[in-house]
Amino acid sequence: MGCEFSWYIVESYILAVIMKIDITSLCFGFKISKDNDSGTPAWATSIGQAPKDICYVDTTREGLDEIVYGMMYKSHSDFENLQVRNVAGVDKKEEPRSDRERMMFSVFDDVYINDIKINGKYVLTFEREDSTSHKNRLHICYAKYLTYKGYSNKQALLEMARVLGCSDEACWFVSDINVKNQSQLHFTAVVVNPTESMTYSDSKERKTAWEELIGNQNNNLSSNNFRSYLTALRTKPFMLLAGISGTGKSRIVRKLAQATTTQHYANEEDRWKDNRPENFELIQVKPNWHNSMDVVGFFSNISKRYEFTPFVEFIVKAWQHKDTPYFLCLDEMNLAPVEEYFAEFLSAIESRSTDENGEYITDPIIKPFKNFGKDACEDMLKHLLGEAHHTESNPLAVQFSEKGLTLPPNLMVMGTVNMDETTFSFSRKVLDRAMSVEMNEVDYDKFLSGESEQFPLLTEVNELLVKRPQQASEVKNDIDSEKVISYLKAVNDLLEGTPFKLGYRAANEAMLYVSASRDFAGEEFSIEKALDEFTLMKILSRIEGDDNRLAVDESNQRATSIGLDAITDTGESRINLLNCLRAIVRKHLGNETATEKKINIMYHTLEREHFVSYWA
Repeated sequence: MGCEFSWYIVESYILAVIMKIDITSLCFGFKISKDNDSGTPAWATSIGQAPKDICYVDTTREGLDEIVYGMMYKSHSDFENLQVRNVAGVDKKEEPRSDRERMMFSVFDDVYINDIKINGKYVLTFEREDSTSHKNRLHICYAKYLTYKGYSNKQALLEMARVLGCSDEACWFVSDINVKNQSQLHFTAVVVNPTESMTYSDSKERKTAWEELIGNQNNNLSSNNFRSYLTALRTKPFMLLAGISGTGKSRIVRKLAQATTTQHYANEEDRWKDNRPENFELIQVKPNWHNSMDVVGFFSNISKRYEFTPFVEFIVKAWQHKDTPYFLCLDEMNLAPVEEYFAEFLSAIESRSTDENGEYITDPIIKPFKNFGKDACEDMLKHLLGEAHHTESNPLAVQFSEKGLTLPPNLMVMGTVNMDETTFSFSRKVLDRAMSVEMNEVDYDKFLSGESEQFPLLTEVNELLVKRPQQASEVKNDIDSEKVISYLKAVNDLLEGTPFKLGYRAANEAMLYVSASRDFAGEEFSIEKALDEFTLMKILSRIEGDDNRLAVDESNQRATSIGLDAITDTGESRINLLNCLRAIVRKHLGNETATEKKINIMYHTLEREHFVSYWA
């Protein structure tokens, strides 16, 4: 009977990819105050009724086909190893009823929550109900009590909560389940409150509130501006936010910290009122910063003590909480020459790699503490780690002593930039090492309606921000790497012989950016859109100069290979790097891109002023 049922399902329909489930069937961290309304999760999704006791599958249920194919592919027959009772951590009241027959079960080794892979396995079962009211009704069960050879769904769900940045009491729920490539089990979750449980008057109020959250999350995650910040930070944790004064550059950094902090709040609204969450630090750059002492501190030969700075102390805090992104905002970053006061960081950010154990490593911004002498080392550890934590049993004490202060994987440095007569311009050394985002758009309609203040909770993407690939080799097989390289080759052919030519660093970051964009955009991912954003951040931002520097002779191979007809638009009298680059962008990425819009502005600025910079 079980085998006939399974193949009937496989052969009877082809539907969409995602199977929506009842959002109250796999949920945690809530209380229902109404009597006789427990709101207990069902731990299963019904996939068909049974008129006249016949096994009937609901062929209109969206997304069921991929689940079935995956369960068939990952099915097991050793039922003696499937445990459903007396599972550690599962309340007796939550154990299964005896009126369900398990006809088939599957064990998935590749399990994802919001596209982040977790450590663990997950068990799904096909079940047929034998109750009086729903005889032969069919279910796919994903209950936490399901356990195979010691691997329980309960353990996997705890790991999911950790990845989502949730405490043990947190309120969160799963909205849909999906199987990709017949072997990867994907859960989509929404975090209601990452630190504490929620109370509802009845089940209806809970469901209404959660359905609204799903809508809000989908709207928030579809925001291109919001997504581009996350994509850039997953590519490289060093970003420049440039634009006119008053557009909210430093506010963006604060909001990112508020959205990702895992600290406890008595009321979730307090999260957005907390201007100094523990994972946020704002440092105001001073015009007289001309060396690194104001950033990394210095050892005083007079006091024989190391003089620390807020920058260093914040980095140590980040090391102590490696699973949470820590955002450091350098306000008015270019009031002083960045290459001078930020030299150690600019060097260290390019040394990022992983060791043989998969641990994130960089060059130190402060040399090994032991090199300052035994007494000084003891004093430095005591200052940074506290009286009770600078002992040899503390791994950080050993790390700082032996290896120095390196950059932690969860440190995000974001500098705000204003371009006017009071500031310094950026060298290509700095631009090569940073992701650059322009913030010049002002929408007064959103300002009046309050939309400009809205920001979603992001604890669910903390792991994506903290655990980042470092090399293109780690992601090249997951994206269309040939398309990326083809585009970069075309751009570099144009830039040949200019100081704007791209190196290997740009190619590496282009691949990482496209991969990161896929991680955050999901089904809305477009490689052309990702490369469009990357071009603005890392290619166009390098180009500046006067008429002569940007000129391209129309008989030059750089122009003829593109095609003169494709280069100039109506009203454009000259050929230069800008409209040549626009033609390449149109060919590879399509028309009406954000890059094309910016190039048009820069072209006409060059025509009018005879000099242009991306930052002007």
